[in-house]
Amino acid sequence: MAEFLETMVDDLSFQRVVRAMLPVLYQELDRPEETAAAWRAAVDGVEDVPRDAAWLVHMWALGSTCRFAGGIDRAEELYHLVLPFADRWAVATSSICFGPMGLPLGVLASTLGWHEVAVTHLENAVAAAPAVPAPVFEAAAEVELAASLLVSGLRSVQDRAAMLLVHAREICSELGLASLLALVDRLAATLDGPPAALE
Repeated sequence: MAEFLETMVDDLSFQRVVRAMLPVLYQELDRPEETAAAWRAAVDGVEDVPRDAAWLVHMWALGSTCRFAGGIDRAEELYHLVLPFADRWAVATSSICFGPMGLPLGVLASTLGWHEVAVTHLENAVAAAPAVPAPVFEAAAEVELAASLLVSGLRSVQDRAAMLLVHAREICSELGLASLLALVDRLAATLDGPPAALE
């Protein structure tokens, strides 16, 4: 799969959104070095990316992978680019949707250490997904929200994070979302006395 997308990036170099998908794939494969290199290549010149139909998908890809790619130096720039579209969804075609923009905004805010801001964006993403319904995006937002909540270290917040992970695990198990389920397990391992459903 990685080799196929790498070839597409070379063949479709004029389509910058295709290059932006490469760090998304590497993140899914848990390959941080490749993610960082691909993300840097994709974010270069981001201010000049045409505001066409693919622009929001491009921003979704860069925002969603920013933290894993170690892109804190570009995170604030991306955050302010995307913020006016906080209530939108990244949609490529009528059948290809990448989810609510609250998710990449939450990741960007978390990368910057703006954890309360991140929680607000991610709560909006969690709330928006069931209305579609879009369980994959719901689970992804729940996992990111749990991660942001756990930064506080407060027991009351940990309890809420644990319940988010319980629900995300149910979705991941039902839909076979292996990489997201692995992230659920990593976050659950940091909890102090997780609920039985996470054990």
